[in-house]
Amino acid sequence: MKLNISVLYSSLVEIATKKLKSIGKKNEPNMDEKKKKEDLSDEAGIRNAHILIVDDDRDYVELIQESLLQEGFKNIHKAFDGEEALEMMKRLGEQVQLILLDLKMPGIDGFEVMRSLIEKHHHIVGVIMVTGVNDLKTAMKFMQLGTEKVIAFDYCTHPVDLEYFLPRIKEAIIFIEIKRKQINKLSNN
Repeated sequence: MKLNISVLYSSLVEIATKKLKSIGKKNEPNMDEKKKKEDLSDEAGIRNAHILIVDDDRDYVELIQESLLQEGFKNIHKAFDGEEALEMMKRLGEQVQLILLDLKMPGIDGFEVMRSLIEKHHHIVGVIMVTGVNDLKTAMKFMQLGTEKVIAFDYCTHPVDLEYFLPRIKEAIIFIEIKRKQINKLSNN
């Protein structure tokens, strides 16, 4: 039997996302047209989000990148190991909304990347773990590792079902942007 831990987690995140959207809309002042175009909650804005793919399997990275490009995403970054991912996050910072992160890689694995981001990265970023490890304990460990700033958004196993995976990427980007806006509002008050 194949675990589908991400379905349960997805339902919880979907509920939270709807709640966050309703809170954000109640408190938002009217935005001018320019800001509406920049808003990542619309389809064009979502496709402008920055996504970092981290996996040591170069063919898999190319496959995911091609799928994202076909879906209309424009800002896709690639790293082929944990160290390169951390260097890119240091360089790109807040530009990256979402990381598609492999668990098992030579050198620094996905959990260590998460721990390092939690310690050193100061911006809100979402992480979807994409791995061949189909194990409930590993999925729970990943979910529990997430924080307010490094959000463990979903856990998907290989091979990914693109009909499920691509909408989850969009949902994650929306969730992250809503969370960033809420934090900015709180810090401005």
